[in-house]
Amino acid sequence: MAKARIVGKLDASQNLSTSPFTVSGLKGDTFNYSFFIFCDSASTTAGDVDITVNADTGTNYNRYYMRGSTTTASASVVSSQANIDLVNFTRNQSSRNSFAIGSLTGESGSARKISVNHSSGHTPQVYQNDAYWTNTADEATSITFTGTVSASYTWHIVVWEVPRTNLDGWEYVNKLDWSSETAEKSFSSLDGDTDIQYLLDWDGDQDLGIECNNDGGANYIRQFLTNSSGTLSSVNQTVSTIDVNDQSKVVINADSGVDRLSYISSSQTSAGQQFQAGYWWQNTASNLTSLDCTPSASAIGSCKLYRKKLKPSMQTDLYNLPFRTIEEYDVSGDFSAGYTFSGLNGDDYLMLKVEWLGEQTASGSAYLEVQFNSDTGSNYTYQQLYGQSSTAGAGTATETYTALSYNATISVMSGILYIYPKSGEYRPILMDKWTYGENTNAVRANWWLNSADEITSMKVSATNTTAMTGKIRVSAIYA
Repeated sequence: MAKARIVGKLDASQNLSTSPFTVSGLKGDTFNYSFFIFCDSASTTAGDVDITVNADTGTNYNRYYMRGSTTTASASVVSSQANIDLVNFTRNQSSRNSFAIGSLTGESGSARKISVNHSSGHTPQVYQNDAYWTNTADEATSITFTGTVSASYTWHIVVWEVPRTNLDGWEYVNKLDWSSETAEKSFSSLDGDTDIQYLLDWDGDQDLGIECNNDGGANYIRQFLTNSSGTLSSVNQTVSTIDVNDQSKVVINADSGVDRLSYISSSQTSAGQQFQAGYWWQNTASNLTSLDCTPSASAIGSCKLYRKKLKPSMQTDLYNLPFRTIEEYDVSGDFSAGYTFSGLNGDDYLMLKVEWLGEQTASGSAYLEVQFNSDTGSNYTYQQLYGQSSTAGAGTATETYTALSYNATISVMSGILYIYPKSGEYRPILMDKWTYGENTNAVRANWWLNSADEITSMKVSATNTTAMTGKIRVSAIYA
């Protein structure tokens, strides 16, 4: 099976304003592309990074973001832009470097989607960005990263070519097609307790409603964080379907015994909307045997179904990058003593990833916390953006750990940390799919404010004795 491979890499001090970094030779109609961007500017001057496709600097980009800036949560929708703007990316205050993870997806004939989550050392800030390149005619053949401040900063940018048809770690099951239709179509004869996890990849021109086992009742709890035409809102409600937009993916954790958690991060260029949502299907007993899909209106498009090849299940990123597992640990019961992942060599990795998917099995409020190199001091800063029940908010603080998950009720929860591990830098971390309590989802940026020491160990533990069950996985992309 084809895997992601590096097609462009910059690891140097460079003035991206006068010498932009361009990766050429892309085949956007055949592959997707994923990337990360790290910047150590040591500068308090506000500056951005602009991303363009095919050197197109015309007014051909629609850009949306949701932002957490200290205690202020906000949103923006702008159209007809000359680029995709990563705001305040080169600003460094209080030893905070900026870090971004993103992807370029889609093919000629429709607007190409560029999704980027990024942090900024300014104030600090965390962004969830969705943008569309509205040139539908030309194949994407290059991507360019340009700075807006004329100064040389330390950059580390890596671009991967990602196979579109062979998703690493996933096994293709089947595909459903619609041709100007509204009919319900189903993936049937499934076995969720064996397959553990499904990925639905919807590429259509309408919303798609998904039911588990043809359950069309109000049996799904949805927690939304929404940017609608620049207005940020949050809502927790019971609904009758799991809803996704065009060019979106949904991961469904399928094994019975718990509320099945699904996760979606999507946007819709025609409506100027951006969503982050967690869904919990409240049927805990029935094995998941069908996924039943209905477009919201007459649709043209296809939905592909994959099942997870790696067992047992983990919440997963959708960048499809070539992470290799270093170690896994099963959590069961009191985890206050924690577990230490040792023998790490942080300077040997391009990126580290820590994943958690599990269930809190007793009442109480417990974090899963991460500490590096036995550092228990107040050296961990965070900035978060969250939707909790009917409130969208933001917050920042310095603590004695980086949080991997939090829960306030008995339910399924998840979290993923992406870590830029290189020593000599204040290690920036992006947290994705932080979903818990059946009423909260969040995006978070973290920084470990130790720049000198190589990461050699990582302790994960619960903040109290509240019982949990689940799995922690540490993996890496090797330099």
